[in-house]
Amino acid sequence: MYHSVLYTVVDVDVSYNIIIGRSTLNKLGVVVSTLHLCMKYPMGQEVGRVWTDHRVTRRCYEYNLRIGSQPSQAEEPDMNVLDLYLDHRCEDECERPLLAEDLKEVSIGPKPTHKTQVGMALAKEDESRLVSFLWENRDVFAWSSADMPGIDPDFLHHHLLVSLGSWLVAQQRRKLGEEK
Repeated sequence: MYHSVLYTVVDVDVSYNIIIGRSTLNKLGVVVSTLHLCMKYPMGQEVGRVWTDHRVTRRCYEYNLRIGSQPSQAEEPDMNVLDLYLDHRCEDECERPLLAEDLKEVSIGPKPTHKTQVGMALAKEDESRLVSFLWENRDVFAWSSADMPGIDPDFLHHHLLVSLGSWLVAQQRRKLGEEK
């Protein structure tokens, strides 16, 4: 039995190979147990299983606790930071994403409201390639509810039914707690 699954490929360094949503897991008949660090799924007449080794997980957890509880030896602020990459599948040094602090707006559509943000730390060549890629693929962005044809408009719109002849009444303020 095969099911087609729609997913998005993103070129980002993360510890996951794929993120599957709950609806897809349910469609595939997958049972996930976070307590047992195990996932089971039907495979024809058998049951497939994905699990992790509890001992390795426990060692990583305890090692991280030891590193986090060590007091700082230096009187000056630390200049060297220890980053642990716990994915054993990646032997080479993997870059981590930067914090989203220094961003600048770039226009990726014909209207002035069609903007997004990119990091200022990008090299000019990388930034121009990224902006041109976003411009070429601007049709995948939803700028308004009209850009989402597969979604029911009743889900997007809120209707407040008020009789035209009714009086406006201001609701009294509710006390949520004692003011101190």
